[in-house]
Amino acid sequence: MTPSTYRPKVSIVMSFCNEPLQWIRFAVESVLEQTFRDYELIIVCDNPANTEGISYIEDLDDKRIILIVNKENIGPTRSFNSAIASSKGEYIARMDADDICLSERLARQVEYLDCHPEVSVCATDTHSIDRSGKIIRRNRHRKKHDHRLLAISNCIAHPSVMFRRSLLEIRNPLYNEDYIYSQDYELWQFLLLKGIRFHTLDQALLLYRRSDEQISSAKRRKQAELFKKAHKKFITEWLIAHGIT
Repeated sequence: MTPSTYRPKVSIVMSFCNEPLQWIRFAVESVLEQTFRDYELIIVCDNPANTEGISYIEDLDDKRIILIVNKENIGPTRSFNSAIASSKGEYIARMDADDICLSERLARQVEYLDCHPEVSVCATDTHSIDRSGKIIRRNRHRKKHDHRLLAISNCIAHPSVMFRRSLLEIRNPLYNEDYIYSQDYELWQFLLLKGIRFHTLDQALLLYRRSDEQISSAKRRKQAELFKKAHKKFITEWLIAHGIT
């Protein structure tokens, strides 16, 4: 089978912009150290001036890695869609450049989706880490398995998600590019209205980095604004679907 016709089981999509090189390295190495090996890793650089990050990716000797360098900054949402458009896997997994996968992450999610065809989105529990990588909160999502909670809050760790390619038959591109933030929450609510089933694994299989320096106050305000917009849209469409005007 030639490389052009080979289809891996999983496509992992990740983007980076201004993250420290050490964080990018930890994120990528955590993928390369997965026990599950049948995957491709599609990395989008959303900052062509980040030559240090680009050089690091280019120097990695692994044919499973595909690097896309945007000509200009287009934001995470469009970068996610670009990576997904280039992917070939049966399952698509999200990953952020400042997080760390535990070694069994892909294996556990693939196993679950293979055994539960009724579920289309599989997330995992997470541990929160600080800038240095120290765990500051364990099992952040363990008590949030009732996905009806998505009607009022975001109970899914976006970078822990693996979903079926078949979701692209419902909406393509998958992420709404009107949302530069909270694009995941908008997507979850869209999928809820379509009857898509979610599941969160009990195991913490991702170290989720938390840093107040990652998001400025202006970005936080915009993120809150788009979160409310997605929530209002969901409530409106749910009411209409139930004949309530």
